[in-house]
Amino acid sequence: MSKTELLESLTLTDISLDSLKVRPKLYLRGRISRSLVEELSRAKKEPPWMLKLRLRSLELFEKLPTPNWLVGVEELDLEELTHYIQLGYERASSWDELPEDIRKVYERLGLPEIEKRALAGLSAQLESENIYLA
Repeated sequence: MSKTELLESLTLTDISLDSLKVRPKLYLRGRISRSLVEELSRAKKEPPWMLKLRLRSLELFEKLPTPNWLVGVEELDLEELTHYIQLGYERASSWDELPEDIRKVYERLGLPEIEKRALAGLSAQLESENIYLA
């Protein structure tokens, strides 16, 4: 099966991550604040310069007026926003190190076979975190 045929044959059911036994270690949601930004930076083990950049960006964001050209923006519930989920998975460096439930999702997509035939390496990302780098 060619890569094009494989991609055309996939359905949303094939790529659903609902079957994963994901247990978030950290779940950051709510209105963006200084403490949320600091917690995010701490969780990602970022260097001080990155935290400084994030905090400066927050200052600039807070000075922006609410857009009046976007319909419905005032109805957005900023307390319901999820900004970051850190999963309980450690990064794997080999296919066999991946948890079985994650491996099954990628196998359904045919990625191990595609990687062997066409890719130089495979990086798997789940909820903004790399969980596999080959």
